[in-house]
Amino acid sequence: MVKVTAVSRINRLRELFDAGRSDAILRRVARNASYLLSANFVAAVLGIITLSVTARSLGPLAFGLFVLIEIYGRSVDRLVRLESWHAVVRYGADSLEQDQSDEFRQLIKGSTLFDVLGATLSAAFGIALATTIAPLLQLDAWSTFLAQCYCASLALSLTSTPIAVLRLFDKFGILARLTMVSATTRLLMATAAWVAGGDLLYFVIVLIVQQVIDCVLMLYFGWRELHRQGYDHIWRVPMRGFFGTFAGVAGFVWHSNLNVMLRTLTQRFDTMIVAAILGPAAAGLYQLSQRIARLLVRFSGPIAQSIYPDIAKLWVRGEIAEFRRIVILLNVAIGALVTVGVLIASSQMTFLVSFAFGAQFLPAVPIILARLVAVALFLSGAVLNPALLSMNLHRQLSRVTIIGTTIFFVAIVPLVFAFGAFGAALAHVVSTAIWLIAGYAIFLAGTSPGVLEAKPADA
Repeated sequence: MVKVTAVSRINRLRELFDAGRSDAILRRVARNASYLLSANFVAAVLGIITLSVTARSLGPLAFGLFVLIEIYGRSVDRLVRLESWHAVVRYGADSLEQDQSDEFRQLIKGSTLFDVLGATLSAAFGIALATTIAPLLQLDAWSTFLAQCYCASLALSLTSTPIAVLRLFDKFGILARLTMVSATTRLLMATAAWVAGGDLLYFVIVLIVQQVIDCVLMLYFGWRELHRQGYDHIWRVPMRGFFGTFAGVAGFVWHSNLNVMLRTLTQRFDTMIVAAILGPAAAGLYQLSQRIARLLVRFSGPIAQSIYPDIAKLWVRGEIAEFRRIVILLNVAIGALVTVGVLIASSQMTFLVSFAFGAQFLPAVPIILARLVAVALFLSGAVLNPALLSMNLHRQLSRVTIIGTTIFFVAIVPLVFAFGAFGAALAHVVSTAIWLIAGYAIFLAGTSPGVLEAKPADA
């Protein structure tokens, strides 16, 4: 009986992959993802070089301060500013499918205004809270001032709507090129700071200039694409009845962002906790593991970003069986590839860290290895987030993330006291495993054979 069951499962998995070979959506996803994966690979390599330049130039203590300045600014930005691109893709796909051009213009205008408000609040909160948070992070007065300067640049965090526009209109090649331009620019500026013997100030200036460049380029290409697609006169569209036209958009934005904000708590506040308990130098070592983990996670981004518009349209059309098949296929493929990659990288990690960052950063090796395990678990469900958002299960997704985040913060402090910075990485392994199991349970239940015949009422 067990043998027959196992054989049947293998056959079903084989059919899943065979069916996907000629699938038009998967071909388009493969094309779009190839653009972004190529760009992300180049950006990842350039990012590692930039990280190496920064670490070697500043040393463990100053590097730790630099890390805390950047993490503080990005954390405040992510917690205060609600990104709108998920909603633009979800509701924009519906409007484009039904050829409702005026509604689409209204959505773009509302999303842009929302971006401006969020960016302004993000900068203001970051500047105001810096003097309160700095003592907890063991930042001196000069580092606190630099953190406030960086937070001021967050007022230009206006890229959410342009990114959504480029994704909706299948312009992933442009996004890929912008990714490479951003990584190249930052490396060149960091190298110039290193050659000039730059200190902490120089590298914070690099962060600020990069923020400005990224914003200007994304706004230009996003609005240019709107013009090319015939969606002009965005600002002339009245906003009257916006929340009636896009019923549920406010809740969708909140829940989709809540999920990301909770992940931000675990991925950035962990470094702050390490700094508060062990000091900036330990935070710098720990952040190496975070940066390397984040570089791997960004390889899942192209898949999730390129698949989101297509699976959202599948769900809107009620093609639930195809929706389920594609999501499972991509998760299995990504999980297998990442696991193999992590195993290969782990075998050479001591050499890689010593070569890239120097022997003084070798204590970060076990921390990096633990974070790689957490990354492999997360990427095994890389398409779950856009899938559940497409299914309008944003509330359930938020609950799962809340549970995982709560467990993370319950575990991290005692684990850091017991195992140092390595304990924070262990907390990631536990919380990510819980998120993965619960997320799959919700997805499989929502696409079970009992619902395959009917399109969801709220789609």
